[in-house]
Amino acid sequence: MSVQTTAVEEKEHIVEGSLWLTIWEMTWPILLNMCIWAVGSFVDTWVAGRLNVDAQAAMGIGWQIRYLMMMLTMAMAVGTIAIVSRYYGAGDMENAIEASKQALIFAGIFGVASVCIGYLSCKSVLHLLGASTGVQRQGWDFLKFAIISNLPSTLFWISQSIFRAIGAPRVATMTSVGIVLLIMGLDFVFCLSPLHMGIGGIGLAWIIGGCLGFAWNVVKLRDSEMAKCLHVFDSLRRGISKEWFMRFMKIGLPGCMQDIAVIVSCFGLFYILSYTTQPTISQAAWSVGWRIEEIVVFLPMCALNLAIATIVGQNLGAHQPGRSEDASWRMVYLGVIINIFVAIILCCFASGIANLVSNDAAVAAASADYLRVIAWTEPFVALSLILSGAMQGAGYTRLPMAITVMCFVILRLSASWYFTVNLGMGNNGTWIAMALTSVLSGVLMTAVFKYGRWKQQMV
Repeated sequence: MSVQTTAVEEKEHIVEGSLWLTIWEMTWPILLNMCIWAVGSFVDTWVAGRLNVDAQAAMGIGWQIRYLMMMLTMAMAVGTIAIVSRYYGAGDMENAIEASKQALIFAGIFGVASVCIGYLSCKSVLHLLGASTGVQRQGWDFLKFAIISNLPSTLFWISQSIFRAIGAPRVATMTSVGIVLLIMGLDFVFCLSPLHMGIGGIGLAWIIGGCLGFAWNVVKLRDSEMAKCLHVFDSLRRGISKEWFMRFMKIGLPGCMQDIAVIVSCFGLFYILSYTTQPTISQAAWSVGWRIEEIVVFLPMCALNLAIATIVGQNLGAHQPGRSEDASWRMVYLGVIINIFVAIILCCFASGIANLVSNDAAVAAASADYLRVIAWTEPFVALSLILSGAMQGAGYTRLPMAITVMCFVILRLSASWYFTVNLGMGNNGTWIAMALTSVLSGVLMTAVFKYGRWKQQMV
């Protein structure tokens, strides 16, 4: 079955017929996609843990630095899904193709900028965050390769966003499966084989994976009804479009600020943990605990976030706001049920899970404490991420951004400093601050969604 046929069939499911079928058709490929990335993320962390504690701590903070350098890419991805899905749902193929073309152009520009800025700043960031000398050295060993991967990864993620926006998530998923399997294999070859490249081998694996992933997406786009979006040189000859850039950024920047808020929060927590009695152990424990939560909670919920964004965008384009809202609440029910189950697993098997990821007893024990504290907040994480995704699909991103910044930067870091440093609670003070602010974020995001202004948002 061709990409074009698949996308047309998915569009029919999205804007009409059974909502549960729509949710299923859109969600399972993206959920599988996120699960395979979760497995790849786990392998990265596991391989780093087989090297040494410094490498494991460096992996945790190194990924956050890499993500920070890709923030404009995240903004473009949010804008791409919102705008392309709205035009595609309305049957306006000319503008859907033009929006996709412009997104790819800006992805190339942002990718080059990300590499340049990363190389100029990442050493200084590692030092400013209070990383030990060993963690700084290992972090640079990883980032000197991982930063280069930002260029192909940026183009890869935007092309994936185009497939999701037109309702063809299965195409994106199959590409992801192949690329992640490749990266996992290369992790072992580069890091744990006689090559002994250390943590830098993980970064090199991502360069290779990103290049091959984007190349394959180009092949699949040529086989789709969006093939003309690859004719980027036609648009470049006319010059960079300020109008399109502003449209993407108007929607994407607030969504990007949500991601930046999470990353700034991670940087702040990493710094605060440097004030504990065993900073490297604390930072490695945060790295392990956060990566486990990312794998089993955030990535699956991000799958539901992306799925509902496309459903909302296409239904608003088809002038069906009621269907958009109904689908959003159904997705919330699904996410909350999943996260209740995950929370029980995390709470009951925290020690076993932590020991599986880290072979250092002190790191594993502190990571298990992290998992036990945050487990009960996971249903609220589902509320926050899914409803935020629904509003992103509508292009309504400013108020969700404000909630994320307030909860994850201002309140989380303030509470973490107070509990960890002022009250002398150590690691657990940071874990408790994270849990409380996750609950608040879910409650506030639910209130904003129920208010309903997102249904009138123009893109």
